Amino acid sequence: MSWLTAKKEEIDRNEKNRISNSKAGDFVKIDDGDIVTVSIDLSGEPEIIDGEFGKRHSLKTIEPVGKHIDMTEKLFETFVKAVSGKSGIVKVNIGRTGKTRKDTRWTVKIA
Repeated sequence: MSWLTAKKEEIDRNEKNRISNSKAGDFVKIDDGDIVTVSIDLSGEPEIIDGEFGKRHSLKTIEPVGKHIDMTEKLFETFVKAVSGKSGIVKVNIGRTGKTRKDTRWTVKIA
């Protein structure tokens, strides 16, 4: 086995451990071109997670059950603007275009 293969396996193991030991649990994954519909209870404040890519806001979803949305600062700002004035459980569509941190654009709309 080459050093590169061994390192890749180690990184994969560490990633799985980091996810399984995360306080937040399972995340809703949003890839380039995706529009994901989730229901979020606005009565609870988001948890701040200091992870591999800096601090992020993590919101628990009502639907899908047992998941979290891990939001960058820009996505969180877009989310807050979209749901301001709302209360209780809101259903939103979150869309992503772009693959990297620099070119990703987010949309959040009430469903």
